[in-house]
Amino acid sequence: MTVDNSDYIFADAHDRAVAARDAELTKRVAASYLDYMEAMVDYFERQSTAIVGREIAQTMLLHANALNATTLDALVGRLRKRGYAFISLNDALKDAAYAAKDEYIGAGGITWLHRWALTEGRRGAIFAGESEVPAWIRKVADSLMPDS
Repeated sequence: MTVDNSDYIFADAHDRAVAARDAELTKRVAASYLDYMEAMVDYFERQSTAIVGREIAQTMLLHANALNATTLDALVGRLRKRGYAFISLNDALKDAAYAAKDEYIGAGGITWLHRWALTEGRRGAIFAGESEVPAWIRKVADSLMPDS
């Protein structure tokens, strides 16, 4: 994928809010998630330009979870407002960028954009500016209910 994110942390917070029957918190988590995802798309658009030299056919990581089921229509609406159209993975992979050399070896499952940059020996400031999961979301994900 080229648009990486931490949707699983928001999903955990969402699941915990739903399980706690806290409708207001559930809505806050979903709204924060949509804002976060839009910020991540913006970041990876800029990363595409910085690393590849142009915007490419992006591929986005989305896990199958209740949060994405609940917010998918709104997320797609935001992406369409940004000018996105949706194509198959096979069509996206026809973009020449996906033929770039990838020699990244590491424990992290990172975006192809960053794998390509690291393969080219790029480090440091080029990776700056990625949105973080808000601390309050992490707190909800970690503390609202104990894991079973």
